[in-house]
Amino acid sequence: MIIISRTSNGRDFLFSSFLFFLFHLLFLFTKEWFSSCNSCNRDVMYAGSLGFGIASCAVNAGRGVFLYNFRVCQHPWAPSALAGRQQNVNHRDEVMEIIPTRFPGLWLIQPRVFQDNRGFFVETYNEKDFISHGIYYDFVQDNHARSERKGVLRGLHFQTPPAAQAKLVRVTRGAVFDVVVDFRKGSPTYGKWYGEELSGKNFRQLLIPKGFAHGYVTLEPMTEFQYKVDAFYAPEHDAGVLWNDPTIAIPWPVDQPVLSEKDQGLPLMKDFESPFVYSPV
Repeated sequence: MIIISRTSNGRDFLFSSFLFFLFHLLFLFTKEWFSSCNSCNRDVMYAGSLGFGIASCAVNAGRGVFLYNFRVCQHPWAPSALAGRQQNVNHRDEVMEIIPTRFPGLWLIQPRVFQDNRGFFVETYNEKDFISHGIYYDFVQDNHARSERKGVLRGLHFQTPPAAQAKLVRVTRGAVFDVVVDFRKGSPTYGKWYGEELSGKNFRQLLIPKGFAHGYVTLEPMTEFQYKVDAFYAPEHDAGVLWNDPTIAIPWPVDQPVLSEKDQGLPLMKDFESPFVYSPV
């Protein structure tokens, strides 16, 4: 609520009013502009908006003309609100570590976990952090799978173009040995595999680009696996290769996995003509 107080000078009133709106407009403009600028330094973003907020508070408090119900000074980007967030501001770039692998386009994600006596809090996805690393995906579907037993193996799966999918995968309960195979023709890692243990304790994720086959085997019973994809499920484009293809030679930590009938009948890599082509950025 805006309250207008009396002043002994009409020009003083108009001048203060003008300054108030000028600084507040600049404050709002700066906030919105920096919010839309994914590559801007976040400390600069806070400092710029904070400066305009303080200026508008100071001008109006000094003139005694407007009392903005102290809401300007309590704006989320202003000092009183930032006081409790200062730790997040200082460490914002460390919240999610995005680590490249030797496979082009394949990233290991290690979120920062905030824990206390109540439990934990973690950011599992942050679009701005991804964009700051040149990673652009528009995820459209989230999937959740639970495996009752240890040794359940799902894979190796992918969707063919034009329904190919990039995936952001993680485990929220239990643990898996997660594997991807590069099927992009012309890639320096074509036909090679990469594996990582993902668990509800280590919070790791894999960002898998299009052109990779993906699979995992559970290391614990009652394991829950969740992932984002950037294309909808298309059964007519659903494909895969055999989990124990000798050409790929993945050292799965299980000899007799629990498999679906579908996964038992997948073809070998030598019998599959890959439709994926590697395009260096």
